[in-house]
Amino acid sequence: MGAIRCGKGGVSMSKNILVIDDDHMVAVTLQKLLRREGYDVFISEDGLGALEKFKNNDFDLIVSDIRMPNISGVEVIHLIKDFALENNRKFPPFIFITGYAEEKQNNAANEAEPNDFLYKPFDRGAFLRSIKAALGE
Repeated sequence: MGAIRCGKGGVSMSKNILVIDDDHMVAVTLQKLLRREGYDVFISEDGLGALEKFKNNDFDLIVSDIRMPNISGVEVIHLIKDFALENNRKFPPFIFITGYAEEKQNNAANEAEPNDFLYKPFDRGAFLRSIKAALGE
């Protein structure tokens, strides 16, 4: 469960976010940025590790790279969604991020119906607005 923090509106539970990106620097940078905003952030640098983290934690949002070795972000989202359905768990909103404009892969990503789709490098402000919108903040 998330940590309790005080915000402008009083005491609230912080949101848990899972960041999935095979680029260690990207994952750690997003983790630091989101933690400064008051979120609890878990990172995974591969899809199967992300699935294991999802099995053991409740997340309010997933941010996933699309193009990763072994298993793509799109495949990871489908595995997480299937696990959530099979185990009567809430499937959180998700945002895809990518540094590539490959039509086939990006079409598959859009068919998964993400809350947002951002191309790297993205603006910090645009990223945070996307996070807040996906979380309903």
